[in-house]
Amino acid sequence: MELAESHDHWRFEGLANVCFLALILGAVFLEKPLFLREALMVAAAIGSYFTTRKPVHQANQFNFHPIQEVAILFAGIFATMMPALDWLRVNAATLGNPTPAFFYWGSGTLSSVLDNLSSVIRERFKVKRQVKVISAHGRMTALVLSLLPPFVGLAQMVIAPDNFKVLFTDPMGIKMLVAALVLQGIGMLVIRKIVNTEY
Repeated sequence: MELAESHDHWRFEGLANVCFLALILGAVFLEKPLFLREALMVAAAIGSYFTTRKPVHQANQFNFHPIQEVAILFAGIFATMMPALDWLRVNAATLGNPTPAFFYWGSGTLSSVLDNLSSVIRERFKVKRQVKVISAHGRMTALVLSLLPPFVGLAQMVIAPDNFKVLFTDPMGIKMLVAALVLQGIGMLVIRKIVNTEY
């Protein structure tokens, strides 16, 4: 006897977003009145976000991180464009008559440089987080080793104050106390240098 094959079922959730997408595509062709196209796109995006159920967002792993990244990137681009535009305004005559190929290859090269730069920045932050996690144990050990001598000294002061007073009353005790503080400071600097990883 053959077992009945199970059939896969699929369903479409968030069907209303098709309407919002059609609204955005239609708004692309609008030119008048001013800012109507942008207003429709923003309204469609807001409507899609608030009318779509949270499980649909979670199933598609939706978040605003890509939008934030693009916003920061474009803010940086527009902020750095102003000095370049000022320079061109002053020195445009010295460029002669550049060809369209000049602008094509120049803009393409600039775009690739910015793209690679953003990738390098993301990888650098990723490495920094990994290094911080890996060196957490070492940093905690360094903190304990740095605080242990002062803690032992305070405990000795409470438990046996008469023995500890010698360090402040006897000349040799004062020298020993100063030497201990200097060595403690050197030890903390050495431990910090070992634990802090440069990246």
